[in-house]
Amino acid sequence: MSRQKILVVGGGAIGGVFASFLSKVSEVTVFDVNQAHVDAINADGLRLSGVTESVVQVKAVCDPAELAGIQFDGVMVSVKGMFTRPALESLIPHLQGSPVLFTIQNGLGNVEILEELVDWPILHGITLEGGQMIEPGHVKHLVHGEESWIGPARGGFDDTRWFGELMDESGIKTRTVADPSGAIWSKFIFNSTLNPVGVLVRGVPEVMYQSDEIYELVNGMMQEGIEVAHALGIELLFDPMHFINDLRSGKIPPLKHAGSMSYDIAEGRATEIEFLTGYMVRKADELGVAVPISRSVYRLLVGTELGVAIRKDNGERRQTPKVI
Repeated sequence: MSRQKILVVGGGAIGGVFASFLSKVSEVTVFDVNQAHVDAINADGLRLSGVTESVVQVKAVCDPAELAGIQFDGVMVSVKGMFTRPALESLIPHLQGSPVLFTIQNGLGNVEILEELVDWPILHGITLEGGQMIEPGHVKHLVHGEESWIGPARGGFDDTRWFGELMDESGIKTRTVADPSGAIWSKFIFNSTLNPVGVLVRGVPEVMYQSDEIYELVNGMMQEGIEVAHALGIELLFDPMHFINDLRSGKIPPLKHAGSMSYDIAEGRATEIEFLTGYMVRKADELGVAVPISRSVYRLLVGTELGVAIRKDNGERRQTPKVI
């Protein structure tokens, strides 16, 4: 495969991991609004530590105008859901042609935003890669090796499958399929449950499978999500509870982190709750599926996020322990 030009929108946790790997087989540019991160990448390269140790040289920009005149083959969107629209609206006037858009973001609702903004081909999918932003220019690669699944949300399979093949060639094991909905919803149910519950247990992941009460809460939420998926006619790729059950039985090593939402709350940032549990609750309402557990957890997270924002606006010190 010839070298493709790829723009990674959002060079933080997952974007940083993908930009690093894709740079091995393509010409990668990173767009990020964090000027310090952009400056560090341009000065010293993009560093991965953890399960992958590497430093790669990629171009990074903070000003969308710097991308004018560049014909990208693919644009990977890896910002948090609430930033999808503003990020793309700032970029679209400067992007040439009709590049393939690819979203592997947490939650659901991002494809609808992309479809509204442009008529370009769109890929969507999941990855089980995990990352954490450590400092400008430095991303910790937490999890590597599980298979990613991607496929077209709009556009022909044969015209877009090259992006998945590029990912696979880069070292991110990827399966490209005509319809990745089963994989997407399996992970969506998992994330819509564990991310907010991880916040409620103060970022201590062991609680989610060592406590009988929290285990039952997690199981109940996931079963509600499964009912929503079935109401949509979606056949899940995997049982979202299998990972928690394997943790509970000791078949796999303990979790090391409780999800990105815990990091966001710990640092006083807005979360993706509306693209995760909030989306689940709204979709359930549309379908007439009862999700009382999910709705209660969603409400608690909305309140938690508001409380963190109020403390931050009042200049109070962080009350939630930093997640390690």
